[in-house]
Amino acid sequence: MNLENLKNLIKETKGGPINILIGNSADPANNHFEILEMLSAFTNESISIYCPLSYSSDQDYVGLVIHKGQELFGDKFIPLTQMMATQEYAKFLNNMDIAVMNHYRQQGLGNIMPLLYLGKKVYLRSDISSFPFLSKAGCVIFDTCSMNKSNFASFISITDDDSETNKKAIERMLSPSHYADLWNNLFGKHK
Repeated sequence: MNLENLKNLIKETKGGPINILIGNSADPANNHFEILEMLSAFTNESISIYCPLSYSSDQDYVGLVIHKGQELFGDKFIPLTQMMATQEYAKFLNNMDIAVMNHYRQQGLGNIMPLLYLGKKVYLRSDISSFPFLSKAGCVIFDTCSMNKSNFASFISITDDDSETNKKAIERMLSPSHYADLWNNLFGKHK
């Protein structure tokens, strides 16, 4: 991930709906249907749900996800069926408020880390390796397993302090000195 694509993005002040990103691809491992069911408690709220479905060889699955999303949310569900250029995608991520990644395995870090850097609220399953990895690095992340216990206000809220903590943690993780430490540790073990 290149932070240069993210550093100059301006944090927009917005009214309008809460923008929610679900998943990172058309891969069924995103567990789209489970996410959509969890979010269905908020159908009457001012939300827009964005669902990346742009790369898949299983167009039947893509169609099923789109059908379910539109059935539950109508025009609040926005399927993304075309790839975006890198800078365009960075701007898109900057316009999200929340991301829900419900994979049962580590996946989507190329989306998760930029979202954390940009100060977005990110939900992951607490029972996958990404959750403790990011927590240990100092990130404040939220558990999809407890989402259905939340009211809308707690689902969308993240403090400015938590957003800033996440930005700093991602900067540390992607710094040249951190990479140098990783390599030094690796080579030091094989002397």
